Amino acid sequence: MDDLRRMAIFATVVQHGSMSGAARALGMSPSAVSQQVRQLETDGGVTLLHRSTRQLALTEAGERFHEHCAALLRAAAQARAELQHTREAPVGLLRLSAPVGFARHIAPALGPLLAQHPALRLHLLVDDAPIDLIQARIDLAIRFGPLPDSSWVARRL
Repeated sequence: MDDLRRMAIFATVVQHGSMSGAARALGMSPSAVSQQVRQLETDGGVTLLHRSTRQLALTEAGERFHEHCAALLRAAAQARAELQHTREAPVGLLRLSAPVGFARHIAPALGPLLAQHPALRLHLLVDDAPIDLIQARIDLAIRFGPLPDSSWVARRL
């Protein structure tokens, strides 16, 4: 994981054109940024940046390496955006378990939610028998009566 962090720091240094610019963007000190880049160079056994007091320049190896590090940052940003999108609008399959007597109330209750979020699908398992929620991959279970001691999170409705 340290390598991934160092790659991200390196890509940020190149993006900002300086250790101090990257440090400001990352909330780190310039010396910490420099140390991380130096460690990346030591671990890889190659010089990635030509440094002077006023300027940074990529070496040939640094240019090739930066392409991959920048791609890593883009992939991370895309992954974060996907999480944000999922948090804002539910997508995928919701697996719900309910007793037989309660099933007729679920469709009217969840109809508006499903209409509002067309990327959300519902799989309803209707059964009065106790089931293994993990094995059945159930996201939400509705139960009546007292629950046995368990590590499940339960809320009274």
